[in-house]
Amino acid sequence: MPVRSQSRITTACNSCRLRKQKCSGNKPKCIQCFDHGRNCDWPEQLKRGPAKGYIESLERRLHDTENVLLGLLEQVTDSQLAGIPHPTAQLRSGKRGSEYWGSFPLRSVQEIRSWQEDCQRSAPEHASTSTPTPCLDQPGFVTPAAVDAPVTQEQSQRLQAQESPEPQPSVSAWSGAPSANFQQQFLW
Repeated sequence: MPVRSQSRITTACNSCRLRKQKCSGNKPKCIQCFDHGRNCDWPEQLKRGPAKGYIESLERRLHDTENVLLGLLEQVTDSQLAGIPHPTAQLRSGKRGSEYWGSFPLRSVQEIRSWQEDCQRSAPEHASTSTPTPCLDQPGFVTPAAVDAPVTQEQSQRLQAQESPEPQPSVSAWSGAPSANFQQQFLW
């Protein structure tokens, strides 16, 4: 007759743990505590992994952010993109998580600006002095105020003239997606 091995318990009760003895793992009272008439209490089980709903919230936020970025990219020329400095890893302590993202959704211009202002409030303490910033009088540089202003016919013609005449091959099947090079460099 085959001998069945007992499964190994993962947590001992506090009493067995204190005495450094083997615990049966039976709950609410293990065999050792039952036999010796001791109180049998168990250590608090700490939950592992991210909080419930965090991954879904993170995916939603990423999707919203990508939609905003793709919408902005329709208005930006390749030369403007080339002038943007590479982002540095800036830690925005306390500026992430489901609760924070819920406070700053990205569905409207006002909500996006509110999020931007909140991020910039803590940015100076983390900003790197070695990161180049685009020159304000550089051709094609768009200030935040200019994004909200209506585009004149002259500006529209100038933007069209700056754009490259050849369409770039794209990784995304969406017709409004940025070039494959940009997607590979910045999105994936």
